[in-house]
This record gives sequence, C-alpha cells and structure tokens, in this order.
Amino acid sequence: MTGKNWSVGLPTTTVATLASLVGLMTLGCTLSPTSQEQPPTQTKNKGFPEVSEGAKGATNNTTPQGASTPVDTTPQNSSSHSIAEGFYALGGTDQGLEVAGKQYRYFDELGTKPWMPISDLKHVKKGVLLDGGETYWCLSTLAPKNEAAICSAEGWKRHQDIQAQDNPKTEAKPSQISENELVLAGIALGDPESKVFSKLGSPDRVVDGNPSDDQLEYPDLTLWVSEERRVTNMRSTSDQHCTPAGVCPGMQFSRVREIYGSPLVADRENGRFMEYGVSQSSCWLQIALDDQIVKSVGVACQP
Repeated sequence: MTGKNWSVGLPTTTVATLASLVGLMTLGCTLSPTSQEQPPTQTKNKGFPEVSEGAKGATNNTTPQGASTPVDTTPQNSSSHSIAEGFYALGGTDQGLEVAGKQYRYFDELGTKPWMPISDLKHVKKGVLLDGGETYWCLSTLAPKNEAAICSAEGWKRHQDIQAQDNPKTEAKPSQISENELVLAGIALGDPESKVFSKLGSPDRVVDGNPSDDQLEYPDLTLWVSEERRVTNMRSTSDQHCTPAGVCPGMQFSRVREIYGSPLVADRENGRFMEYGVSQSSCWLQIALDDQIVKSVGVACQP
C-alpha cells in the first residue's frame, strides 16, 4: 500500500496554521513547573507589626481591639490620700506644719520652709500624721479649746491628763486606813517578842541592831523589835504574809487601790513608796512597787 499525500486538497494557509499549533503544543509539554515565572516576593518591614484587616482604616481616635489603656506608674504614697489639708502643730511650741494639696512645709517664728512632697508623711489616724523625723503632728482644729495640750500618736492630750498619769500625787487626796490594817502575818505593832515566837517560831536569824532595833528574820518576813522587846516595824515580801484586808506582795497595785484608795506617793532615801497613813498616828502602811506589781508590804512608824 502506497502512502497518500494528506496535504492534498488543503489550502496552504490552513496547513501553515496547523503546523504552528502543533509546535506550540509541543513547546508547552516540554516546560517544567519550576521554569514557570513566579510573582515577586514582598519583603516585610521587621520594625512594625503586620497590620490586620480589621485595623485597616482605623482613625487616630480608635483604640485597636486588644490594646491596653496606658497606666500611670508614678509612685504614690497610699497613706497620703488620707492626710487632711490644713495646719498641724506639736503643742507647746511655735513650730507648725502646713499641708496643701500634694505638698507640705514646716514653719516657725522665723518663717516658712520650702515645700516638700506629701509622700514623705505617714497617716497615723484621723488628724494625726508622722513625718520623716518620727515626730507626730496633730491637726490644729482638733486641739482642745482653751486648754494646753501636746500632740501624740493617739491625738491631742491635755497637760492635766499627762501630769495625772506621770505623777500619781495629783490624782486625788491620799486615803487613810484603819489602824487595824497595820498588821502582817497576824503580828501587830507593839506586840511583844514572845508573841512573835509563839506564832511564828524561832527566827532564821537575829541581827543585833545596837544601838537601833534588833532584826528578826523569817522566810520572806522581817520584824524589828525595840529594847523593850516589842515590835516596831515589819516588812513582808511573800503573799503568805498579808494585811487583814488582803493586800499582799505579788498583786497588781490597781487591786490595792480598789481596797485602800489613792496612796500618798513618798520619795524616800531608799526608794519611792505608796503609803497609807492612819488618822492621829505616826505609823503607816508602806508599799514598794516593781512595774505596778506590789514588791513588798511594810508597816513603819516615825521614830
């Protein structure tokens, strides 16, 4: 069988067009995917975050979702918010302190000092503040009217209250007690030495007091006897040897006040004593204290 000429009968232009199409198809089949042209890669600016679609078009007055509101990190003294404005004083001096807004300053008879930040001050309680020098200042408007007072951590204190606390002599008129209270361990002033021996037994030690009274020493109890061998003074340091009313060493002095009333405070050469006298007598009850605790109870007489 002989081959045929298939181009016979086709127009020349048609044959050329078909040849061109076959060539393009052959070229397309020989190209690999990696040789195809890719779009240019965009380089991001590393200095700024990528803008999201939701943030695009936002104005300067719009806060992006998830953004936080700026916080004031300026240090603040929380106590300074409770410090009232006004003039503060110590009491008894011309020195003062003025608080205005977030500042304060000192002043005296010579004038005023520079303003300083209120954060240096500490609020103690209403109307009371503490400065950096550990000095208490009280609001002047809270001071007692027409009375001398001093500023303290508790506020204003009147002079008369401070004096009464520091000096019991000013509290009240000293009380007097019955002569029957001048008794310790059942022994009274004037009792003979024989009664002492009969009631307490022989003393642990006898101290010759020549030319003064002799000393009879018992456990936690000492008695003095005269040349006539009679008791002239006594002192107890034990709760086993008390007064008839029940005043004993070791008890709170506040309890003694409840029993006997206010004492006479006497500063003697051998210490300070709380004393209770007896009407028309030169003898008295003498109490020594140790931090408001009864240290000893004695009975003494004027020689």
